[in-house]
Amino acid sequence: MKIILFLFLFLLLNCASSNEVYMCGKYICKNKKEFNEFFKQNISVEVFNPKTKQKNEIDLVSENLNNKKSPQSKKGKIFDIITAKKEERKIKKAAIKRRNLEKEKIKKIKKNKIKQVKVIKKQNKNEKKLNSIKKKNIIKKNTISRCPIIEDCDIDQVSDEILKTSREKDFPNITVR
Repeated sequence: MKIILFLFLFLLLNCASSNEVYMCGKYICKNKKEFNEFFKQNISVEVFNPKTKQKNEIDLVSENLNNKKSPQSKKGKIFDIITAKKEERKIKKAAIKRRNLEKEKIKKIKKNKIKQVKVIKKQNKNEKKLNSIKKKNIIKKNTISRCPIIEDCDIDQVSDEILKTSREKDFPNITVR
């Protein structure tokens, strides 16, 4: 009988719902599936038990400031809440402005890159056109025959003439592509 009572109590305690709440980052996990996904991604989970008494941490700075001031009335507290909300709004607006400025900077950078790419493409096209024109000009040059009448030509004369002209010319620029 003691064994049955012991087993009954054991099962009762194990089947009771726990007070633990699982935290998925900064928020509470909605269900077990979300908990499992968060655990797979981050390999860490926080467990929070709402029934346990947490030590109230006292902010010493605010306590010292409150002690130095005279006791505040309800109007003063409401005023502080209103000013705090206004400050929060200002901070949010400033954050939104910063985000918008960053987005605009990114857009400008992208536009500049696109413009640079277009300019480079135009330059490449112009270079290709110039190269093709130069090639055409080179091809169009007429070769001057050293000997207008082939029968009267002497090979020694032609070779001497070619050597003279080659000595007078500069070396070709082979670095140009």
